[in-house]
Amino acid sequence: TTSLQALAERLRNSIADISIEPMSQISASVGITLFTDGGSEADLLQCVDRALYRAKEAGGNVVAW
Repeated sequence: TTSLQALAERLRNSIADISIEPMSQISASVGITLFTDGGSEADLLQCVDRALYRAKEAGGNVVAW
């Protein structure tokens, strides 16, 4: 799981390094979760959606589980 979080952090940092004119900087909030056997696609989407909202509630530009 730490490698998954590290990958998400690298992705977030790569996005933050992009400069698009006329905007000076962009950011990304990332929600991650693990999919296990027995879970449905709807369960997966619900879990990752909750993680994304946690990232946004934390102020954005973060990775959250």
